[in-house]
Amino acid sequence: MRKYIFIILLCFSAASMAQNVGIGTSTPTEKLDVTGNINVEGNIKLNNVGGQPGQILMTNNNGSSQWVDLTQYKNLANLSYFSPSWTEPAGVTKLYVELWGGGGGGSKDAGAGAGGYIMALINVTPGDVLPYSIGTGGLGGGTSGADGTNSSFTFGTVTLYAIGGEGAVTNGINVNYGSGGYYDVGGTVFRSFFGINGESGSSNKLEYSQKSSTEFVKITSGGDGGNSPNVPNTGGKGRTMVVNTSDQTYVLLTKTTPGTKPGGGGGGGFDNGSFGTGGTGGIGMILVHY
Repeated sequence: MRKYIFIILLCFSAASMAQNVGIGTSTPTEKLDVTGNINVEGNIKLNNVGGQPGQILMTNNNGSSQWVDLTQYKNLANLSYFSPSWTEPAGVTKLYVELWGGGGGGSKDAGAGAGGYIMALINVTPGDVLPYSIGTGGLGGGTSGADGTNSSFTFGTVTLYAIGGEGAVTNGINVNYGSGGYYDVGGTVFRSFFGINGESGSSNKLEYSQKSSTEFVKITSGGDGGNSPNVPNTGGKGRTMVVNTSDQTYVLLTKTTPGTKPGGGGGGGFDNGSFGTGGTGGIGMILVHY
């Protein structure tokens, strides 16, 4: 008889353990169903795992809870140096990459173009070795400034390009300010990118102004270099000269400035006649957010 009673009590106990438990409710729908506020003195763990610093508890696409980073791209690598590759850190599977091409060099008569810009969101595998190159700034010249070179970043079979800005060119009476660089994607089809062309440079300007009742001045404003996308004030400034027309003496003389990083175009370098040298373009840059 005792054996039967024991078996019955065991069955009741098992049935009770299989039921949902309710606090503040008589009809619980989960293993633990609480109606009201919960105060926890301690940490909340998910499958015996607590979140890391900066993580929050969220629901993923499968409807399951998981710890995730509040910001996906917490770290930044500035690839401004000319190392040929970057190795993907452990645990990182997505990158947000930005590239600027090198700026062009100015001439004596005009400023040069800034390098182009491209950004992309890419999937990677930890440990991948990703080749890259940084665009150089074009040298300034008298009648011709050099073009800036391209920045590139390769992952898998896809390569991102930020094309360098054009140098300014003087051909007789024809002056061509440098056009801004553009952007491109090579390899297999890839669409998760956005790009902006670099700003073009500008040509020199000549103006006359009356200084007094008998004196006039000639003002030559050198063409500025183009600014880089998303980075203002990177274009170099053209030289400015103010000269008395009567005796050709200088009233004001400033210097041509180079383009600055990342990828600003060099300024124009006019110097009283057919002389002068434009400013050098700014070096390109690659930023990797991970």
